[in-house]
Amino acid sequence: MRIAKYDYEAMPRETRNLYLLMMDKTAGGQTAFAQEIGVRQQTLTRLFRPDPRNGRYPAISPDIKEKVCRHYGLDQSFFLAETESSLRNTDQTRPRIDQTASAGKLTEEIDVSYERYPVIKQLPDYDFTILVKGDSMEPEIKSGDELACRVVTDASFIQWGKVHVLDTDQGIVVKRIYDDKDGLKCVSDNPKYLPFTVPKDQLRSVCLVVGLVRF
Repeated sequence: MRIAKYDYEAMPRETRNLYLLMMDKTAGGQTAFAQEIGVRQQTLTRLFRPDPRNGRYPAISPDIKEKVCRHYGLDQSFFLAETESSLRNTDQTRPRIDQTASAGKLTEEIDVSYERYPVIKQLPDYDFTILVKGDSMEPEIKSGDELACRVVTDASFIQWGKVHVLDTDQGIVVKRIYDDKDGLKCVSDNPKYLPFTVPKDQLRSVCLVVGLVRF
C-alpha cells in the first residue's frame, strides 16, 4: 500500500529531485514551498502528477528551475543529482511546525506555518519538529513535547508499531500505527483512548518520530 500523496519513485529525475527538495525544505508543505520559490501551488501539483492525457510528467520549465536555484543557492546540476543524500539540506536548520499535533483526537483543520531553527545535534537526522497536544500517548509522549520527525517517502519503510505523525484530511495526529487493509490502524499508549483506522485515501503524509525534546 502506498500512502504518499505522490509516487515520487515514478517521477523523472528532475521532478523527483524537486519533490525531495520540497520534503526537505518545508516538510512536504506544498503551499509553503510554492510561496518560497515564487510559483503557484497549482503549478507544483501539475508537476508532481502525470498528465492524464498521455501519462507523462510535465517538464519543469527553465523559469521554475531558475527560481529554485536562486532561492536556495543551488546550481542547475541539482536537478540531475542521482541520490537522495545529495539533496539533504546543508544550512543546518529544520522547520518547526507551528501547529500542535493532536494526541487525543483528529483535529478538524490543518493550518501549517513554520519557522526554521538550528538542527538539534543530539537527535537522529530529522526533517522537522512539531509540538504535541493531549495525553493519549502518555506516558512515553507528554503534552508539550516537541517531536522530531522524518518524512516517510515510501510505504515499504514504515516501521509498524512505532510512533508516527500522520497528516490526514481531518487533521494532524500522533499515534502508533499498524497495517490495516483499509488504511492505517492508529493506537494510543494511553488505554483510555480507543484505536481507530485512517483510510488510506485520507492520508497526506506519514512521518516517523525519531526523537523528542521535553521542556
